Amino acid sequence: MKSSSYLLGEPSEIDDIIARADVRCDGTLLCLIHTPIFSESEIFQIIAKLEVAYPGCQIAGTTTSHAIYYGKIYDDKCLIEFIEARQTDIQVETFDQVNNTPALLGEKAAEFMITPKTCVMMAFFTNGYGNIDDFLRSFNARTPHNLKVTGGLCGSNRSGENFVFTNHGIAHDSLLCVSFHNPEIYTYADSFTGMEVVHECYEMTDVDGTYVNEIDGYPAADWLKSIFGVNNLSTVDYLSVSADENVLFRFPIEFDSSRGIAHLFNVEEDTGRVLVYNYHPPIGSKFRLAFINSETIADRCVKACADLSRTPIEVCFCYSCILRMVLAGNSAEWELSPFIKAGISGALMMGEIGAVDDLGKPSALTEACCILTVAENRRYVSVNAGSLKLRRFSDEAHRDTWNHILRFQNKSIADKNTILQSAVSNLEERRAETLLYRDAATGRPNLKRLMKDCDETDINKACLVTVEKGNMASAHFGEEVFARIIQRNIIKFEKYLDIHFAELSAVIYAFDETSFIITAKKSAKAMDFLCAMQELFIKFGTINIINLSYTCIHRFISIKNEGSNLIESLKICYNRNANNPDRFIVYESDEKYEDTMDDAFKKTKLLTEAIENDSIVPYFQPIYDNDTERIEKFEALIRIKGADGRLYFPGQFLESAKEYRLYLQISSIMINKVFDLFENRKESVSINLSAYDINSSSVRNMIYRRLERIGDCSHFIFEVLESEEFRDFEVLTKFIEKVRRYGVKIAIDDFGAGFSNLLEIAKISPNFIKIDGQIVREVVESEMHRKIMDAIIELAKSFEIEVIAEFIENAALQNYSQSKGVRYSQGYFFSPPIPYNELDDFMKKYNTTDNEKIEV
Repeated sequence: MKSSSYLLGEPSEIDDIIARADVRCDGTLLCLIHTPIFSESEIFQIIAKLEVAYPGCQIAGTTTSHAIYYGKIYDDKCLIEFIEARQTDIQVETFDQVNNTPALLGEKAAEFMITPKTCVMMAFFTNGYGNIDDFLRSFNARTPHNLKVTGGLCGSNRSGENFVFTNHGIAHDSLLCVSFHNPEIYTYADSFTGMEVVHECYEMTDVDGTYVNEIDGYPAADWLKSIFGVNNLSTVDYLSVSADENVLFRFPIEFDSSRGIAHLFNVEEDTGRVLVYNYHPPIGSKFRLAFINSETIADRCVKACADLSRTPIEVCFCYSCILRMVLAGNSAEWELSPFIKAGISGALMMGEIGAVDDLGKPSALTEACCILTVAENRRYVSVNAGSLKLRRFSDEAHRDTWNHILRFQNKSIADKNTILQSAVSNLEERRAETLLYRDAATGRPNLKRLMKDCDETDINKACLVTVEKGNMASAHFGEEVFARIIQRNIIKFEKYLDIHFAELSAVIYAFDETSFIITAKKSAKAMDFLCAMQELFIKFGTINIINLSYTCIHRFISIKNEGSNLIESLKICYNRNANNPDRFIVYESDEKYEDTMDDAFKKTKLLTEAIENDSIVPYFQPIYDNDTERIEKFEALIRIKGADGRLYFPGQFLESAKEYRLYLQISSIMINKVFDLFENRKESVSINLSAYDINSSSVRNMIYRRLERIGDCSHFIFEVLESEEFRDFEVLTKFIEKVRRYGVKIAIDDFGAGFSNLLEIAKISPNFIKIDGQIVREVVESEMHRKIMDAIIELAKSFEIEVIAEFIENAALQNYSQSKGVRYSQGYFFSPPIPYNELDDFMKKYNTTDNEKIEV
């Protein structure tokens, strides 16, 4: 790879550069342009001449306020850099920013610019694009961890024009991408800000998108005026030299969650609203003020020099922040001096892209200097930190800056002391309220709080959830341990309700040491509330506490549309059903009798109509092969399409089907439909078989007949639920032995959800183990779940069993599973279950013919 750079002051000078440039066109040629001076018409002239001189040359360019050429910064010259690649493909594309959400823009950039061979990408945004962080979040989820990315938000030229351009012309409000495809290429990337944290930690207590409304409970604008001692927070010139005049840019902030990345406060001139530049901080974000220190920058330059002295370099890009021209003694110029012999060139940005320290994935940066090098060959360049001409702040400037910080830090502390003194006067009142309305064991709102809320609001729905034999468990484990069990279970319920039934606005109260109450107001629909309770019952009717070898068995008593007697009705219903073997009960206050959830929803009608109208519909969830990076397996999942067009999920009807003895009929229809659809397909499909299915001779015989007719059934997988008990284990082993004669493979589903009888599983000798989703979901956050998952994986390896991780819902779970050698992944990170008529389109989009993955 060869790089040659030139400065261009007038469009007519391009002829002289073409004549002088030693550029060959026998490989891939990229012409990279950053112009602070030329207009659109002048750029068209330059593109036309380059295309004539170098047929097949790819052109990629941006406007900028300043170009970087061999470590020097110019605002009156245009940078033109020719990059000749022998073994590397280079791709240039533009994408519309306006008609794409940041997430979709990131998805498109990943889909069109990234292949398994991609090593480097540059991304340039126009016109103050404020969603780079959201773009990168979507882009990073679909790209390799080690992909090097740089670029940023390109500024306007001297005429105020802002655009990007390629061979195809000028583009406004667009993203320009340049990617290098060569897995054998040598690359290096580093970004540094030189920040020193100098202030105490604060919290953003009210956030709306990029806008910060409150900091530590104060209006954000007032907080900033107080902390910096200024009266006017109107947006100031980026290039203002005085710290007092440009205080918000002099002191960036660093979030606890993003060490090393600088973010800037800014203020809208018209509204006075405070925002965080190019970032959407979540509510509760903690941050500190920082200061750009020249000595810290010098230290980072020395580290970069040491790294680059061991790295082959043929092209050296730099995208630095325009603010570095005035911060830390014009660091934008002197910090580049060690890299001049590497030919460092690029542009100043209004916001940069790069990875900081060990953060790995590229991030949206401000006030940063980003360096990226590429090389096809082992060509080493002298990079010497000794050449660094550090222009330190004068003693007076240091003293003024630190005094500025300390003066208002002291004022902030004094203000906080005043607030604390005021808070102390109310402490006893709050403490008394806490003792009165909070359960001491779990910290949850208690029965007194519920009674008060019932009097003051329109709560009219409730579900009492009780742990069966909870008193015995409390006596066995101790009240403190059992209270933690109850608290953890409540958290699981709350999270599920927030995600799947947020419209209920449900609130959970502690009832006694073994029970809690889920409530909803009159505005919530009764049927929605009951549906939510049934799903909770199916999901959390039993919860395994693995480290205690204990299973919480929950009992649900639901009341809907009750008035002022809500709590009394719950107590009456609980006492009247003390000996009722049912664990899910619905109390109808008008008729004063217990009713099951199935009657309330008329589930029998739904089930019988599904059978009569052939409205049992298989859906299919893809299973991703982490080795081949393809999807060639699916899990069949049952759905019912109601007469009203609504799609019903298993949790809404399977228990009812079993209770009313309709399950085997429905399951047989589902199994036959999957056989029909996949009989002649090459992809594998897994079919769930419960203990009900395998214990039924009619279902077993139906399956044998279908397998006999198909013949080669090696692409069919039967999933057996590990958490279900079989009346006769011998029936199961004989069934598995027989279906394997036809090539059928066996998977153990929900492994880890039950007691995992290893002897019985060893007898089955499954081909696959599917790790229970409740384990997978928690592995990133919970060491206990990681140990369990790791143990299952090691167990499977020892028995030569392939592992499938279910409920892969995000990139973090997928990365962890892959790092542990899990062969297959399944979950919403790849796709939700889809109907059969969408399978072929999905396969075409996801699996290319040359066995390369396209991100979706």
